[in-house]
Amino acid sequence: MKWSIATTPPTVKIVCVRMEMQNYPRDAICAALGRTISRQSFDRWMELYRLTQRVVRDPKEYEERGGQYKLTGEDREFMLELLRAEPGLFLDEIRERLYDDSGTLIGITSVHRNLVEKMSITLKKADTVNIKKSLVAKYAYIDRLAGVPAEQIVFTDESTFCSRDLLRTFSRSKKGTGAIRHQLEQNPKRFTLIPAISMFGVIALTVTKENVKRPYFTHFLKYQLLPRMNPYPGLNSILVMDNAGIHRGADVARLCHDAGVRLIYLPP
Repeated sequence: MKWSIATTPPTVKIVCVRMEMQNYPRDAICAALGRTISRQSFDRWMELYRLTQRVVRDPKEYEERGGQYKLTGEDREFMLELLRAEPGLFLDEIRERLYDDSGTLIGITSVHRNLVEKMSITLKKADTVNIKKSLVAKYAYIDRLAGVPAEQIVFTDESTFCSRDLLRTFSRSKKGTGAIRHQLEQNPKRFTLIPAISMFGVIALTVTKENVKRPYFTHFLKYQLLPRMNPYPGLNSILVMDNAGIHRGADVARLCHDAGVRLIYLPP
């Protein structure tokens, strides 16, 4: 919901209260007036009218203006729990949730000042977390490989690379002047590299200009990687890779089984 920063004229407040009392939907009231009016404003005007039969407060009744920190301990605890569950909320969303929960209505600036100065909560660049990540599966994987000799393990995965110029996101220039860069290739060629690495180094490698799909990956397994591995429990006899779709399937498992190679997937 958007918030109206400008002061609402008394005539608009009067029309809103009258139409609200005549049971007009609030969306229809906003449409008729051509204004965006928050739910909190509607509630505040209706409550003022119910108590005083007015829609504009007497200036003598206004509380002293100033920095607003007047949140109860329960309000701050609610905000903490809210941000633990949804750390990416905007200030206006926090303000609205707080109003919904306790009826406490403070300004957006006050929400920010309470978070930073009273609760030591700041806005920062967020790290993206995989929602499928499982610590239980991770520790089970660690326990599974804890006693496995390193010389038995081979790792493989895909890696894409392209023109080095695309990696140059920073440039140098004299102080006080802007830095620029020229991108000569708008659509540079990309390559996909599939290495297989063991304790003894790279034992298999392929490079392609195409996107790697399962048929290509199984071809790499059958003709390049598995012939260079040994039946379990020999050297280079355990193949470890992530659980991407092209790595899974009956054909991949069958190829490893026929070669006597033990197949292990990384946890999500």
